[in-house]
Amino acid sequence: MAFDTFLNRRVAFCRRQKISATTSYLDAEVPENPVCFRRSPDVNVAAGQQGQFKEEDFSRDSGEDRDRLLDEFRKIYDFCLSINANCFLVEKDIAGVQTQSIDELVDLKLLHRARSRVTVRDRKGRLYDAYMLDLSRYTGERARRNFELVKFWGKDAEDTLRRASLIFLEREL
Repeated sequence: MAFDTFLNRRVAFCRRQKISATTSYLDAEVPENPVCFRRSPDVNVAAGQQGQFKEEDFSRDSGEDRDRLLDEFRKIYDFCLSINANCFLVEKDIAGVQTQSIDELVDLKLLHRARSRVTVRDRKGRLYDAYMLDLSRYTGERARRNFELVKFWGKDAEDTLRRASLIFLEREL
């Protein structure tokens, strides 16, 4: 999506919500900045509110593939809830409808690629891609208790992703 389109959508949202599109987060006047800023006492709540925008974008941008993509996203979301983690792994060498759907969900920003070339302790010689659910799926009003945020970016990041329990899709062993 072009940046201009994003800005136009943000301004339209601000008008619908009767919020000044030029109000700055720090209460400083920034009239040339058309992006809508709103204070939020909690970053998780603010991230959860972004889910509404993503759902609107998904409905508009997915077109005739909407049902197929929604079904695949539900499978992934249910899997993440079952393992109680925000990340999952997909084997690199798999090609097909499921991996194509995952790529489309990444394009639609419901999933994000967290890391490439992840190895799993119990799966020698296999490489995986790590994905994470969009933050808006498990924060805000939908906040999950005891939901593990796999910190793939920090110290010991490699080890946090190397668990076989995070594997969502792979070839037969």
